[in-house]
Amino acid sequence: MNACHLIPLLILCPPEQDPLALFRQWSRSPSPELRLQAVRTLRGHEGPVSRAALLSLLADPHVGVREAVRRELSLRAPAEGPDLAREILALRDPKARVEGVRAVVARKEDASPFALDPDAEVRARALGTGRVARPQVEAALKARDPRTRALALECLAEPSLAAPFAGDAAEELRIACARVTDDRAALERLAKDRSWRVRLAVVFAVERRRRKEDLPVLFRLLRDPPGRVRARAADALERMTGLPFGDDALRWEKWWGSGGRTFELPPPRVEAPKGPGHSSARVTFRNIPVASRRCCFILDASRSMTEPAPGKGGRTRWDLVVEDLRAVVQRLPDDARFNVVLFRTDVAAWKPRLVPVTPATRRACSDWIGAEQPSGWTNLYDALALALSDDDVDAVYVLTDGVPSRGAETDRSGILAELAYLNRFRLVQVNCIQAGSKEGLGKRWEGFLDDLAAGNDGIAVRE
Repeated sequence: MNACHLIPLLILCPPEQDPLALFRQWSRSPSPELRLQAVRTLRGHEGPVSRAALLSLLADPHVGVREAVRRELSLRAPAEGPDLAREILALRDPKARVEGVRAVVARKEDASPFALDPDAEVRARALGTGRVARPQVEAALKARDPRTRALALECLAEPSLAAPFAGDAAEELRIACARVTDDRAALERLAKDRSWRVRLAVVFAVERRRRKEDLPVLFRLLRDPPGRVRARAADALERMTGLPFGDDALRWEKWWGSGGRTFELPPPRVEAPKGPGHSSARVTFRNIPVASRRCCFILDASRSMTEPAPGKGGRTRWDLVVEDLRAVVQRLPDDARFNVVLFRTDVAAWKPRLVPVTPATRRACSDWIGAEQPSGWTNLYDALALALSDDDVDAVYVLTDGVPSRGAETDRSGILAELAYLNRFRLVQVNCIQAGSKEGLGKRWEGFLDDLAAGNDGIAVRE
């Protein structure tokens, strides 16, 4: 049933009818459109009865219904906050409590009651807000779940507590240690970590603190194999010092030994950086440097990509995407691994995981993309989530000409918040390309790709 089928039902149910009666009638419908309408009937109706009715749909199987419930809960009167939190905590379904804490987060209220929830995801979402009282944070630091402890360590933000976690077995805790510690020995140890994410977190930490004495930590990371960590360390050094030595470790070390120790760091630059990985990237995709050796290309294959590309002799946007992807895959270094994810109404990956670059995989990818045809709507969020589910990916390159209209998240703030949650300890770089004109995207989506990239250490370009 689509929305137009609701009109006769709305005529049969005049506005003066009891909203709760309508809710009970429509909330049991197999139609998600009617369940969505049931949620809307309670807009503006406060009190425990209507609140309980909304909570009953928090774990609805349809994403649109869950999103609507969260929105309605987030808009309820501030006085309902304590009761709402208590009632969410009492829900037996962990999925419902996850949705409930998301509503509390949207209300910008105290998330302390959820920091010790039995479900790890509920705890993570609460601690990730930074709005948890110290006693609950200290208790969370003793939890068995590494992610809970890592988030608690970041919430406390006390450098003296962080250093011992530099040798923890859990990657999340070592990342949190890099973010919090001010101990030089801990940073040096983490810069030698087996995990590229931990080493990358060290780059971010050194760049954020801007301490001259930490620069040798970045020199060591220039010895990393070619890829994102090495390129990002070079970028950090160039941004901090203003010196154009790229990823040449010997040149940086020679400079340090011949007077760099007395060098005074200039004030932070306000101009936009050249882009992630510019120092060592030899490959570009639509004017974005591709320094990653573990990359995934996320491409819009919705119906709008069949439109002609201006000034391209009648070729469509999709024709250009196919051409550009084939070109970049041919130029990827032989030691790289890659994958491609397409998003329409649903999403499809070329391979389940990244594959090595070989003559055979280059040909196979070219054949596969050449056989695909655009259709359907724009499911960006699910494509991002699928790409990030591959633990090997360290950078993605998103190309789209539209705005999200399908998937687990279709709201601007919801997509940004959920990707931040997924990527907090994944540290995947998200680069974005807006293909085609921005006209028709709507003011609500203006700057969306810029925000998506900026929040995930990437850059965005508009064509």
